[in-house]
Amino acid sequence: MVNATYREWSANAEIAAQAYFKATEEFNPDIIVTLLDQSVEDAGFGQKLIFPENDAPHPN
Repeated sequence: MVNATYREWSANAEIAAQAYFKATEEFNPDIIVTLLDQSVEDAGFGQKLIFPENDAPHPN
């Protein structure tokens, strides 16, 4: 919806917010769940992460 990779979406708050807004406009959900990914928290503690193109992120 915002032409971003998963890595961009999960690492950039601006892109994530744009995606949530567009999804809300498109689908008009009753609730919005803004959970990104556990790896976002891991990265905040200094864990190096690998972001495969077609798989979930995981620790290095």
